[in-house]
Amino acid sequence: MRALPGCAHGGGGSDGEGPVIQCMKWGLVPSFTGKAEKPDYFRMFNARSESVKEKVSFRRLIQKNRCLVAVEGYVIMVDFEFCDFYLCHARSSVLCV
Repeated sequence: MRALPGCAHGGGGSDGEGPVIQCMKWGLVPSFTGKAEKPDYFRMFNARSESVKEKVSFRRLIQKNRCLVAVEGYVIMVDFEFCDFYLCHARSSVLCV
């Protein structure tokens, strides 16, 4: 699992004020994963906003645990093969998802 730089808000920096930049891991480990099992971070990587409130796996997280990811763009994958579609913001170098 790759660690990515992240910015945590609401806890302050070294002086107790403002955001903190720290390494974070991307992925969701379902609550039904046993403690003896090795976590599979990619098992549920493709959460859709249309169904995130209905799925039991995400329902407990949606109230408090949210994440905003800034990217330059992303590639659409259809039938597990990469297509030639790269989505990005037309007027900005940053797209927040």
